[in-house]
Amino acid sequence: MTNMKSKESLMNRTNLITDVQEAQSAMATILNESKVGLDLEGMDLGVDGKVSLVSLALQNGKIFIFDVYSCPLIMFDGKLHEVLESDRILKVIHGAFGDAGGLLSNFNIRLKNVYDTQCAFTALQLSDPRLLSQDLVPHTIGLNDLLKFYKISPNNFKKNIQNLYRENPHIWKTRPLTSDMLLYAAADVESLLALFHRMTKEYALKQNRLLLDNLIYETLFNHVVPLNIRKRRQFRQNQLRRWRKDLMSSKRPYPYIEEVNSNEYIWRNDYNVPLANAKLLNNPINRMFHKEKESANEERIEVIDTKMYQCFNKKFYFDIKQSKSTKFIKISEVNMDQTRNQIHISMSVVGHLRDHLNALLTAHQNTPRHRYRDTHTIKSEVLIKDTRRYFLDLKDNGRARFVTISQLLPVGGKLSSIAFPAQDLGPIIGLISDLQQEHSCPEDEDGAPEGNYMRCNNKRFFFNVSKNGKGTFMRISEVVPPSYRASITIPERSWDRFIETFHQTCDLYKSAECSTSRPESQCDKASDEC
Repeated sequence: MTNMKSKESLMNRTNLITDVQEAQSAMATILNESKVGLDLEGMDLGVDGKVSLVSLALQNGKIFIFDVYSCPLIMFDGKLHEVLESDRILKVIHGAFGDAGGLLSNFNIRLKNVYDTQCAFTALQLSDPRLLSQDLVPHTIGLNDLLKFYKISPNNFKKNIQNLYRENPHIWKTRPLTSDMLLYAAADVESLLALFHRMTKEYALKQNRLLLDNLIYETLFNHVVPLNIRKRRQFRQNQLRRWRKDLMSSKRPYPYIEEVNSNEYIWRNDYNVPLANAKLLNNPINRMFHKEKESANEERIEVIDTKMYQCFNKKFYFDIKQSKSTKFIKISEVNMDQTRNQIHISMSVVGHLRDHLNALLTAHQNTPRHRYRDTHTIKSEVLIKDTRRYFLDLKDNGRARFVTISQLLPVGGKLSSIAFPAQDLGPIIGLISDLQQEHSCPEDEDGAPEGNYMRCNNKRFFFNVSKNGKGTFMRISEVVPPSYRASITIPERSWDRFIETFHQTCDLYKSAECSTSRPESQCDKASDEC
């Protein structure tokens, strides 16, 4: 009964804005506010995503939800952009990284005067080390968990939408909006102002205001001046390493206080950075245009299917893609701050990947738990196919077990990894098997074994057996970082002759070396020993 009353109360306070006239009327009220709660809903929010809804919560409890997906004119003709870009109205938001990127790429709007509760909690952890885990690394926190931390009612409609999201990752494109979707969007923004008032009372945050301001600026401007932000974060990481080292040897915990040289240009929190480059880099249309202009003959890649799996604060997207030459799966790990890690797996390798994951699952089920002080590797698997290597590890860090899948590219040696809890290993194996059954074809399943690998100084050699219309062959690839790559193919019928010729050539060289470098008697003795 109480739940029904809260639903009715929330719906009565929520106003859905779907056209320009309604937006202008709502703006007459909103522009008089000093602070609002702000949240966005959309598809893969970020510079590559699409904004669907913009939700604003007022101090009197009213909530306005602007449907900018159905009516994009709301943003400018409806004057919604005046609130988002206002220096006077404070916007309270949780996790502004994806929202800032979405607004910048979709509407060329840059948020100003923002209080990010995600950044505030990070600053709070560094200001009060008692909130940190044993590794002294601040962790991201979901909005519901943060609300519970401050004893504020969380969003109780999140589970319903998460279940729908698993079935349809593009749910925010659905129109008309369902009552569950509206309740979720309203509940996500409803408590932000109450959370803001609780967090601003934290004495530790008042003492470390510079750190909070810097974290918020870096979140908002990561898409505008990425090189500067990267330098700032690297500088802070070096400071944090020294702070952690001193803290471990100290008898009493003390806070990390941000100390930067404001005279250095990278530490200027300049909210007036020109947007010319940001428009070009972050607008999907512009990026696509310039990419096509630079490489007009580039191979087109088509997305066939997408599935999503969620565990804890991470989302995993499995995209089946088709190019002219091959079909592959792109697995994307999306964190709470919208950062992504990706690996690409050819459909011909999916079967081998599933077998290796099953081996890790067996090890997880049969290995008893231990209390490790450091991260311990329980089982490792290596998968080699073509010139790519995949490393699969089952690890235990003392608190939980998790699985990492790392892809090492041969050119440049770049390593890309995704990680997920070991308890989700079974469902992920099932999802990969389903994708293989739905989208694999006889051409993908060549039945060839996994490849082999050898390294000699700075050269890497890959040995792979494959099939085509002419039969079975072995491809030997030579890779020298950063960009050299060459290969030869040997038909199956010539393998024995190739091996025989290889050994004969080696013997001829050894004989020549022996005759020129040592006396004849020693050569005869060496040949007898061989």
